[in-house]
Amino acid sequence: MIERLVDLAADQLGIDPVELRRRNTIPPDAMPFKTGLTFTYDSGEFEKNMDMALGMADAKGFPARRAEARKHGKLRGLGISNTIERAAAPSYEAPRSVSTARAPSRCSPERAITARATRPRSSRSSPRTSASIRAK
Repeated sequence: MIERLVDLAADQLGIDPVELRRRNTIPPDAMPFKTGLTFTYDSGEFEKNMDMALGMADAKGFPARRAEARKHGKLRGLGISNTIERAAAPSYEAPRSVSTARAPSRCSPERAITARATRPRSSRSSPRTSASIRAK
């Protein structure tokens, strides 16, 4: 939801959504950085990470890919998210500060994405949920 609000704000301000995110990244020299909530980031190169992801996704070439898809009656979008907070509570098996949930992803030079999600089983629906997420 926050990322969608950033996109809407960029649209209202008339600036590129990537530029708005860039303006709001925490610079490495501000570390450790205490957020307005309860988090303290001890390190991070968030702008560099975003630039690397944009490069790997060939964001500069995206308009041409979108135009080509449109010729074939398809819609193509480019989503950006700088979410860095932990998305799951620590598992019961790990110390409170460590989560054993993982979701490593790889993007090949051909832009094929391989994603794996591993986490401690917490209910009967876990395998089905994980498979559904990977399929999407």
